[in-house]
Amino acid sequence: MGGRSMDLVKTRTIGWILFAVTVTAATPSCGPLIPAGTDSVPKATTATAPVSRIPADVLANSGLEEVAFSPPSKSSDGAIQKVYLIKEGLLLVTRPAKEGGEQNLKMINRENAHSVWLESIDGPITEAPFAYSYPAGSDKLPELLFWVDRTVHCLDLRYGARLWKSEVDPPIASRVIANDTHFYFGSADNGFYAYRKNTSVDDWSYRTAGRIDAGPAFNGERIAFASHDGTIYGVPPDRGWVNLESWKVPTGSRVVGGVTAYSRWFLVGSTDYKLYCLEALDGSVHWSFSAEAAIREAPVVYRHRANSEFAYCITSEGPMSRPDKTLFAVPLPKGSSALGGVAKWRRGVRRVVSIGKDTLYVLSGTGGGRSLTGLDVLTGEPKFQIPLTGFNFAPTNHADAGRNAKERGRIYLVSRNGAIQIIREKRT
Repeated sequence: MGGRSMDLVKTRTIGWILFAVTVTAATPSCGPLIPAGTDSVPKATTATAPVSRIPADVLANSGLEEVAFSPPSKSSDGAIQKVYLIKEGLLLVTRPAKEGGEQNLKMINRENAHSVWLESIDGPITEAPFAYSYPAGSDKLPELLFWVDRTVHCLDLRYGARLWKSEVDPPIASRVIANDTHFYFGSADNGFYAYRKNTSVDDWSYRTAGRIDAGPAFNGERIAFASHDGTIYGVPPDRGWVNLESWKVPTGSRVVGGVTAYSRWFLVGSTDYKLYCLEALDGSVHWSFSAEAAIREAPVVYRHRANSEFAYCITSEGPMSRPDKTLFAVPLPKGSSALGGVAKWRRGVRRVVSIGKDTLYVLSGTGGGRSLTGLDVLTGEPKFQIPLTGFNFAPTNHADAGRNAKERGRIYLVSRNGAIQIIREKRT
C-alpha cells in the first residue's frame, strides 16, 4: 500500500462510498443506457477523490491532462441548471438561489474557466443560445440570442450587456438562430418564422402540419427546419418559401431532433428510424442510414482526418422518461452519389462529448454512476472509463466538426455547485 496503513485505506474507502451514495441520491437520473462491452473496460482508477475534480494521475493514466479548474461558486447564485457550450465560451444558467430571486446567465472563458460576465435573465432558458458575429468590417457588436417565454433576447456577446429584446406572438418551440438581418424560430403553432432583428413583426412565415421544436440550421443559401409532420424543409432565409428555390423532403414519421449543417449537406434524424443526408441546395437525398429505433436528437458530425468523416446518431427506444440509447458510427459515404450509409460500429452510450486524435469521448452510465468513456474512433472498442461522480454536465464539444485542432479532444465538466474542470488529450 505504498507505506500507508490499512486503517487509512479503509477510512478513505468508507468516506468515498458515503460521498458517492450522497451524490447519487442528489443527482437526477438521466435514463438507462446500454453499456455494451463496458464490463471489460479497463478502469482508469478504482476510486476518485470525493470532490468534483478528476485527479491528475487518473487523467494521465487515460492520456488526458487538466487545462483549467474553477472551484465551486461561493456567491449567492443558485445551483447550475443548464450548461451550453458555444465557440466563444461556456454558458451557465443558474436557478434562483431563493424564491423570487434572480436567475442568471454566466459566460465562462474556455481557456481558464474564469467568469467573463454575468447577466440576470427573466426566466429559464430551455434551448441552446445562439452566437452570431457580423462579417469582417462591420461595426456591429457580436450577439448572443436566446428566448424566454415569447421574448427573444439579444446580448452583447463580449460583455453580456443587453442590446435589445423582441416580444413575438407565436409560442416559440425551437432554438432561435440568426444571421445579419433576421432571427428565426419554429413554433408550437406549426409555423416557422423570420423576424427582422429588434422588431416584433414577422418578415415571413411558413405553415407546416405539425409543431416545430427541432432546431433549424443554416447552410450556404438555405435554412433548413423540420416538423412533427414528418417533413424537412429548405428555404432561402431572406424570403421564405419560393417555388423552384425551396424544397421539402418527407420522412416516414415525426422529426423532433435538430438539423445539423455540414459541408454542402443537412443531416437530420427522424423517428422513422432513419438518418437523412440532404443536399442543401435542392433537398435531394444524398444518402440515408437505417437505424433500429427512433432518432430523436441532432446527429453529430466529426472529421477524424482527411477522407475520414463520421456521422454519429443516437437512437432511443423504450419509455420516453427512461429511454435506452444506442450510438451508431456512420462513415460519410464518398462520391457524388451514395446509395446508403452503413454503420461501422454501435455502442450503448448517452451522449457524444468530444473527439480526439483517435478517441471518441462519450458519456455513459446513469445518475451518479455516469462515466467518461474513451472509445476507439474506428472500432468503437473501449479504451478507458473515468467515473464522473460530482459532475452533472458534459456538453458536446463539436470543435467545428473536429476541424478545430485546438479544441479537438477537449472536454468541459461542470457540477451543479459551479465547479468547472477543463481537460484535454495530452499534447505529444
